[in-house]
Amino acid sequence: MIVIGAIVLVAGASGAPMQADDHPTLSQMWTALVNEADVGVVHESENYVPDHTPPTASNPCAKWTNYTDGSCQRLIYQPDGNGELAMRYLLGCDAVDCCKEQGEGPIEYQIPNVHPPALAHVRSLGKHDVTLFNGEKVTTDGWTWKFTMENFTVYTTPTSGSDFATLYEWGVHIDGDDVVNQYVNYTIIPESQRAAWSQNFQIPEICKGNIVNCNTLHKQGKLSDKSIKFLRAKSYRTVTGLGSK
Repeated sequence: MIVIGAIVLVAGASGAPMQADDHPTLSQMWTALVNEADVGVVHESENYVPDHTPPTASNPCAKWTNYTDGSCQRLIYQPDGNGELAMRYLLGCDAVDCCKEQGEGPIEYQIPNVHPPALAHVRSLGKHDVTLFNGEKVTTDGWTWKFTMENFTVYTTPTSGSDFATLYEWGVHIDGDDVVNQYVNYTIIPESQRAAWSQNFQIPEICKGNIVNCNTLHKQGKLSDKSIKFLRAKSYRTVTGLGSK
């Protein structure tokens, strides 16, 4: 096991040392307009429930990703504690009412997304100006950590009235590639609304029963290459122990 010290001193924006323990926390319940790598600008909402909690049918670990024109929606649904055995649904894509395929569960957007956290050393990058995809410019706090082959860089600001930070950019460098998502109108869902919020992530009635596999429809030419790529868009999941996805 690799054990990395939990606290390190780095230069903050003012030149004063900053401890790694001072990094912010991100909410597990949020919604935003996202410019997602390999997908484009989409509406996203997440109800993240850690495997050890674990997720349940009434409070699933799940994420909606919907095209802004309403033409295609994706639900990643994980009702138990095994993120490798989640189900992915496509709704309204290429005139297909609903299809499904087994795949990876939602990823955890957290600083750090490594468990236990002591295995990843979070370092402050100080202040950083981020230009978002809608042209908005924001002065943010930068954070970075690395574990095995993945190097994460995240930009946030404090959120008024909340213990959680507002996320503006999430990036991961792996295998020579930079995968970067940007967030506009990032909204934190209060803990008091968890029960109601989780109900937004139930499997739609149209996707229940004997639903056709998306791969079958793709082979039949009824589901486009674009839609199957959207369904299978790569996730970089929470790192646990010495393995990562």
